[in-house]
Amino acid sequence: MDTTDLTVFFPGLSAHYGYGLPMELKINIKEMKNFASSKAKNSMYMKTNLLLSFYVHLLDGTKELATEVILENLDF
Repeated sequence: MDTTDLTVFFPGLSAHYGYGLPMELKINIKEMKNFASSKAKNSMYMKTNLLLSFYVHLLDGTKELATEVILENLDF
């Protein structure tokens, strides 16, 4: 995953940071509730809130937070 790939979702990303720079995604589970699982049904359910943090690996070897996305009340 790089800046060029993610420009579809985040317009201007490549123009700002450069084309083809590696990206890193960190997923933070902010809340998880109503968790249930069933071995017999081979299933699992939960409602969760996630914070997705997208970092760009810059040419000087550092990384910078480019953007964050909050996903709330996801059903899995």
